[in-house]
Amino acid sequence: TALLVGSQPALDSWWGLQFMLPRKAFVLTLQPPLAVATAPMAAVPHQMPPPRPGANPSRPVAKGLGLKTLTYRQPAAAYKDESNNGDAGLADIDVDSFAAVAQLALPATADEKYLIFMPWQNLDHQETAFKSACGAASILDRRLVLPPFGWRKVFGAEPEPEDPSEKFKFKRGARVFDTFKPSDFQWDPMERYYDEVALYSLPCKTVTMENFKMVHGKEVGKVRLNKITDFEDEVQIKQYFQNVEGLAIDGINEEDGRFFQMPGKFIHKAYKDLQDPVLAIGAMFWYMRFGPKFEFPLEKYLDYMSNDLYKQITDNLDFKEEYLVTAESALKQKGLTDFVALHLRRGEFDKKCGIMEPALKARCWPEAEDIMKPLLKLANKDTTLYISTTDPDHSDFEFLEEFFGSIYYSEDLLEGVNERNNIIEARIMDVVICSAASHFVGNLYSPLTRMVVERRDLESKPSEVF
Repeated sequence: TALLVGSQPALDSWWGLQFMLPRKAFVLTLQPPLAVATAPMAAVPHQMPPPRPGANPSRPVAKGLGLKTLTYRQPAAAYKDESNNGDAGLADIDVDSFAAVAQLALPATADEKYLIFMPWQNLDHQETAFKSACGAASILDRRLVLPPFGWRKVFGAEPEPEDPSEKFKFKRGARVFDTFKPSDFQWDPMERYYDEVALYSLPCKTVTMENFKMVHGKEVGKVRLNKITDFEDEVQIKQYFQNVEGLAIDGINEEDGRFFQMPGKFIHKAYKDLQDPVLAIGAMFWYMRFGPKFEFPLEKYLDYMSNDLYKQITDNLDFKEEYLVTAESALKQKGLTDFVALHLRRGEFDKKCGIMEPALKARCWPEAEDIMKPLLKLANKDTTLYISTTDPDHSDFEFLEEFFGSIYYSEDLLEGVNERNNIIEARIMDVVICSAASHFVGNLYSPLTRMVVERRDLESKPSEVF
């Protein structure tokens, strides 16, 4: 694999740039023209501008290049040219986006030290784990390998519904989920769902999984199991690292014990002297502590946005623009500009909430009276309520029709997204819509509520958690 890199100071000649990114090849023509040099990818230091300190919505990561726009030609397989048009397949891309993609694709040197981990459970759990992984990678000065994000496509021996139209609801319906099995999930690169320009601005150095394999190889050494619950085991580690990612592991290490909400200084002390090129870890859900430590079951919402590192990570986990556009279009079509959003977790929560004492169970699986308490001051017949829930049976929420002018659910707004049958996309859309609401009420025990509240915090929007 070859990388063509601009050389200095020859800035007066045209150059083309062609390289391979995961599943995409680009031929790029840049203005002003630059000279070109060719070398093996692993031997060429990549010279994109360093990440900016702090967050900035505009993210001008490539200003130092003196470029605003470049044109690339898509791979022939990506388009059909039936008119013999010489411009077929050409498209413009802003330089910030290109710089971000290149930053993700290319490690700075071939002797980088890496951190790689196993994503675990649903989108909300996976994002929570990513924040810990990015925080740890930043503290240890290791390059974080971007994990795939996955959604469960297999539910044990449960039969598929006979009616295909019920397939999506079936997979999001009320049930006790199986133990986490990576082989039961559909995995896609993180960059499919999150914006590359934003990922470039993370406080941790990053690289895509595919380019990690290409530059470093497939050897990751021993994997630290890190049993965050009684249900993590060696089978999951082997399924993910070997079967899902095609990586070679050299056994599983259980000697490090369980890391859960560990302070950054503890993580630094534990691994600062580790010379292994790859630090491979199992599940990293709440691996790192960013503020007050909590114990399960939770009794109150703990806010970590006052932690600068945590806030910067959160601020740069932007979803792809297509999801924002889809949500905006759906809301506009229904005339929703000022509405209240409510998130109620159901599904597998019947088991999780069932083991709690009555007072906490009422908050984990709220009934009508408990649901109305935080909504009373927001309810009136001129207000629209959007309900985000994993329960396809809405009979428990019908009483709310008495207090609100109209009520919408995700299937009312996102029929096109639901038809794609991608649970991650459906949950992303829920987060985006709830984040756009004038007021949000969420459930204390749902990590998805945290995803919404923190995104709203960044925009100074009010939220309430019960």
